[in-house]
Amino acid sequence: MPFHTRQQLEAMDDAELAAALVEATGSEVEQVLIAAILQAQESKLTTHRQVARWIEGTIGRETGRRYQLELEGMSLRALRDLQRLLRDLESEKQNAARRAAMEPWRGW
Repeated sequence: MPFHTRQQLEAMDDAELAAALVEATGSEVEQVLIAAILQAQESKLTTHRQVARWIEGTIGRETGRRYQLELEGMSLRALRDLQRLLRDLESEKQNAARRAAMEPWRGW
């Protein structure tokens, strides 16, 4: 196996890293580790899809429209940030409604 630098290893996705491990040793222990890595990757994809579906559902419920957003192309971190934004907006909407009900003379 060719030597990989730390930067090269960090840049690899899970499948590339698994292939590099197989190429390096091929032992049964590494095979088990590779299977665990691949299973974790599949789990991440499920979570990614779940977050994307939650966002699509929330936007659809709040607006009554369907938007053609490429959510599955976004990173999980970006999806989580978008999810947090939607929750923050919902909270702000509820706070504004509460303020308007408590102080209607202010014209909120």
